[in-house]
Amino acid sequence: MIDYILETTGESKLHYAGHSQGTTVFFVMGSMRPEYNDKIKTAHMLAPPIFMGNVTDGLVVGLAPYVGTPGVGSDILGSQEFIPHNYYVQRLLDTACDGSPLFSKYCEVLFLMWAGTDNTNLNYTILPQLVETHPAGISSNQGIHYIQEHVSNEFRQFDYGYSKNMKKYGQAEPPNYPLENISANMYIYYGMADGSATYMDVQRLPEHLSNIKYFKLIDDPNWGHLDFIFANQVKETINDPVIGFCMEYEASNAMRGL
Repeated sequence: MIDYILETTGESKLHYAGHSQGTTVFFVMGSMRPEYNDKIKTAHMLAPPIFMGNVTDGLVVGLAPYVGTPGVGSDILGSQEFIPHNYYVQRLLDTACDGSPLFSKYCEVLFLMWAGTDNTNLNYTILPQLVETHPAGISSNQGIHYIQEHVSNEFRQFDYGYSKNMKKYGQAEPPNYPLENISANMYIYYGMADGSATYMDVQRLPEHLSNIKYFKLIDDPNWGHLDFIFANQVKETINDPVIGFCMEYEASNAMRGL
């Protein structure tokens, strides 16, 4: 996607903003494909689940004993599509969440079943738009990988079990991602009430990153994982600062003739 954008626009670099899984893929890319660091002007990481040992999310914690280490559970559940995007389900959700008094409450309940109940900042008026694209589906291996990160308390590659690890990595345990390879300008934002990217886990990042430009714990003690994109206050709390840093970068480079 980065290469496509740069080729299409004729630019040599771009600004990157990612939330949750969108930050994990950036950390993997910056570690394993370090040449891409030079293509990034600023990198904004919203609620980054990198180290996950202190995660309290019910799904992760609940499934950890069954799929957190290689075995029968991960063999059965692995390599499948999880919660796929389905046209008929989406049309049903569209109807249920169209804002009518009868069904809007039902839509809210469905969302809370998915996202949890501690969303005091959530902008419920966007739920009809949200169900147009959610759920979108993921690989079950992706979810298993996150649960492995919780169990290992490390940011490392997928654990296939001893035999396949030896074939793929040449060692019994999967190697950690080399975070020291990340050299892009990093801007990190995290919340005190986030159960998926807890403040304790996020605060491990500075010792591994050499170029953090901004490291922000959101002032609201109730700021959770989905608030970074769905909160009533998301514009002033997240969007405006992110755009401000991007504009600041552009202005600084313009002054230097870059």
